[in-house]
Amino acid sequence: MSAQEIYGGASSEFFPVQVGVKQGCVLAPVIFNIFMTAVALYASNSFLQDNGISVKYRLDGNLFNQRRLNAQTMHG
Repeated sequence: MSAQEIYGGASSEFFPVQVGVKQGCVLAPVIFNIFMTAVALYASNSFLQDNGISVKYRLDGNLFNQRRLNAQTMHG
């Protein structure tokens, strides 16, 4: 497969794309989540807490607070 970059109306020459998934592929979000998990783990292990940098993440598969989503509100 080949691709072309367009920026500011100017386009580049076509170049070969050797890795990746096509836009809209169902694997794209899965691969992205695996990559971001690896980035979070690496960042957590690399940054020292003494430097004022803290990384918080969850690996339990629960993206949202379920109790908060089920809470009764004035509108519903």
